[in-house]
Amino acid sequence: MAMWLKRAAYVMVAAVAAPIATHFVRPTFDVHTSGIIVVSGASSGIGASAALKLASLGFTVLAGVRDLRDGEALEDAFLGGKAGGAVVPFRLDVTDAASVAGAAEAAASLAIARGLNVVGVLCNAGVISPALPVEMGDPAADARLFSVNYYGAKALAVAMLPQLRASRGRLVLVSSLAGHIAAPFGQPYSASKFAVRSLGDALRAELRPSGVSVSRVDPGFVDTPILGASKGGQAGGWFGTEVFGALPAATRAPYAEHFAAVSSKLAQSAARAFSTASTDSAIAHAFTSARPQAAYHPGSVEGLPARFAVGAFALLGAVDPAWQDLVANAAAAM
Repeated sequence: MAMWLKRAAYVMVAAVAAPIATHFVRPTFDVHTSGIIVVSGASSGIGASAALKLASLGFTVLAGVRDLRDGEALEDAFLGGKAGGAVVPFRLDVTDAASVAGAAEAAASLAIARGLNVVGVLCNAGVISPALPVEMGDPAADARLFSVNYYGAKALAVAMLPQLRASRGRLVLVSSLAGHIAAPFGQPYSASKFAVRSLGDALRAELRPSGVSVSRVDPGFVDTPILGASKGGQAGGWFGTEVFGALPAATRAPYAEHFAAVSSKLAQSAARAFSTASTDSAIAHAFTSARPQAAYHPGSVEGLPARFAVGAFALLGAVDPAWQDLVANAAAAM
């Protein structure tokens, strides 16, 4: 009994000491309290909420949107905050090389006009795809996912690096919990987010000597319009059922029961999604802390903080991925 109590005490000490030690393991970076932050995918959801949050902290947010009407609505929604904060919308399509180059030029011009430095970039633009088994996927849809979620993020990051290097600024990439856990029927989306994880990890190592901080934000379920579409079962949602349901019965048959179980479980998580306040907090910390985290896990899974799911799956996978499969299958069956 005494041995077990000792072991329990060691675990408790480690649980308390590890976060404290981790804080001091993280390198320190220059802290900026003003300047320009470029945000892609600012039309709605995580990007729009983050743009307003950063502007309220005193940053001038160059908010990239595909439709300027969304940018104007975002500008109108900004109610102010610290002196100097502002939202400046501009049209940005991260899949278009000329548009990405234009973003870098727009940021540089705005910096000169306002006497500011470009101190941050938030690569947030992303799209989602209908839930389908791998063998029924559409290669064109997969290519679209990667063109926005991965290649678009990479292109914007690369275009902005000279200005970030000059200011010793911050780069923040939005990945996803799906970039840690390849859920069934969502493999293409997961693949694109796994790719964003690798991009963030590589850039973090490459840019540290330049004094540029690189962080990833890997949200779980967050209450956004995209998730709302999924809740309603629309075809564009990650676990919407229309596309799968429209397939011939014989084609659906091998997957029907499993698809229904996974869709039901994901819908339950969606119903308990955290608000964008969770992602706002993570993104704000990544841009303003002297010791930003390498990765943040805001949002939820089954109504619990997503970081718990990431940690648990990482531990299970370190033992054997079969444990991950066992837990995932058991959860889907509940």
